[in-house]
Amino acid sequence: MENIIKKDIDKRKPKYRQSANALFNFMKQMDYLKEKLKNKEIVPRYVLENVGHLKIMKLISLQIPMICFCDINLHKVSPHASVYGYYGIAFTKEFCLKKSVQPINYINEESDYFKSFCNSLNWALNNSDSKDCGFEMLTDHIVKSMMFMKPLEGPQDGDIKNFHDEQEWRYVPDLKASSMKQLMTNHNKDELGKYNEALKKVPDISFKFNYSDIKYLIIHAEEERPDFINWIMQLKEDVEGCTDEDCLDLISKIRVFETIEEDA
Repeated sequence: MENIIKKDIDKRKPKYRQSANALFNFMKQMDYLKEKLKNKEIVPRYVLENVGHLKIMKLISLQIPMICFCDINLHKVSPHASVYGYYGIAFTKEFCLKKSVQPINYINEESDYFKSFCNSLNWALNNSDSKDCGFEMLTDHIVKSMMFMKPLEGPQDGDIKNFHDEQEWRYVPDLKASSMKQLMTNHNKDELGKYNEALKKVPDISFKFNYSDIKYLIIHAEEERPDFINWIMQLKEDVEGCTDEDCLDLISKIRVFETIEEDA
């Protein structure tokens, strides 16, 4: 009996009290939201990250394939959405954890932790011809750390931004089995388009979901709701396996950003 009770306790997931119990992916256009819903997947994109804080000569930026989520309570999400878009899709945090979504590490550039990381990174760069059997394992760990690392604050769009407020989580696909690079350096935003188009053709790297995994659908304005509802009801004709129940469930998950903002 004690073992049965212990197993039941182990299965229970604690609720998050100081952060959200959902992770949100925001976008700037309704069409992007519809595309994700119709395909039941979100395709990663190379995102440009400034890495001046690493203080490595000639290294200005990294381009990392990812899908970004924010861990912000719904009533506090307005500043984030004003930057990244007023349309969103949210999944339960439990589902995202199973899909290997990971909170990023915000680093204090004055900390011993960060200095230790920089020492390891510079050692790896200076010993890239090493034949040591553990070198590949070390560099793989360093690269993964860089893909989930961001300074507490830094430049963005001509301003200094507090990145920590974004409470970012990332889904980063493994591209080792493809011809695409896991990490690129020093490309500008204009060059990323062709790589992102190529990324769409790589199989088995998308963030796939079922409609039951969705917690919220966020649209910008109340006047968009009727057309969006009609579009959702059409999914049963356009998406294999989609039922009336699925459509009604999706409709029940719609939240209007303007209303959220009013009641925050």
